[in-house]
Order: sequence, then structure tokens, then C-alpha cells
Amino acid sequence: MNINNPVKVLIAILLVTLVFVKQYASSANGGSEIKPKPPIKVPDNSPKPTPVVIVPELKDNFVYDDLDKAVQLGKTYKRNIVVVFGAEWCPYCRVLKKDSKSLAGLKNYIVCFLDIEKKNKNQKHINKYKPKNLPTSILINVEYQEMSRKVGYRKKDYVSWINSLP
Repeated sequence: MNINNPVKVLIAILLVTLVFVKQYASSANGGSEIKPKPPIKVPDNSPKPTPVVIVPELKDNFVYDDLDKAVQLGKTYKRNIVVVFGAEWCPYCRVLKKDSKSLAGLKNYIVCFLDIEKKNKNQKHINKYKPKNLPTSILINVEYQEMSRKVGYRKKDYVSWINSLP
């Protein structure tokens, strides 16, 4: 190496210094490199907040030609469902449909009117519950299980039936 070149001499001194510092640091901490300690994980035992589900107020408990929607409402609002099988040509069905809005006892249930003439929408439910006469009202739970049945409509008898329901 030529000592006359000051840049080469300076680079050589820096390299020797770095090697010396590295060896000194290794011997100072027992021959191993300094590694940062991992952060200490403190268990979080604080109680977690319970999520609050806000169910909007039920504005209308009447559903037309959609029993599955009525059952979903029943699940959401924890209510049983009164399914009313009827038809537009049936005079007692029309009276029941008109009176149903004013029957106070029906406010505790989801009420679903199924028109037997709309077979494409309601046929599977007609097959399941087999209404023989119209109107036929059936109380079901949210698992579609029949709990009570009322055939026909006379307001006084219908109100008694509603008041006897669970």
C-alpha cells in the first residue's frame, strides 16, 4: 500500500476502527449482539362491552302474500304469526281483512294474509297447512309450527279466539 495517498490511508484507518469497535462491542456484552427486548404483553382482563342491537319500532304488523317475511319479522320482534288464508272472492275473508286493523288483540302478533288464488307465491304454504274452508286463520311460531287454528269469521268468535292465544 502506498502511504503517499492520504485517501487510501484514511479508508484503511476507518476499516480498522470499525473492526475494532465491532469486536469491542461483542466482547462487552458477552460475545453476542445487542438485541432489543420484545415488548411485554399484558393480558387485557377488562370487560368487553356487550354489543347493543337496536331493533326499530314495528310500524306495521301486517304482511301480504309473504309468509317467510312475516316469520322473519316474528323472529326479529319475538312474536308469533297469525296466518290468514283467504281469497278476494270470499266475502268473509274481505270482512276479516277489513276488521283486522281494528282488532286490538292482533297487535301482539305478526299477521300474514295469504291469498289462495296466488298459487305461485303461496302454494307451498297452502300444501303445508291445508286450509279446507275460507277464511282459515292459523297461529304459528317462528319455526312454522302450527299452534292453533280458527276456521271461518264471526267477529265475536274471532276476538275470543285471539284472546285465548298464547
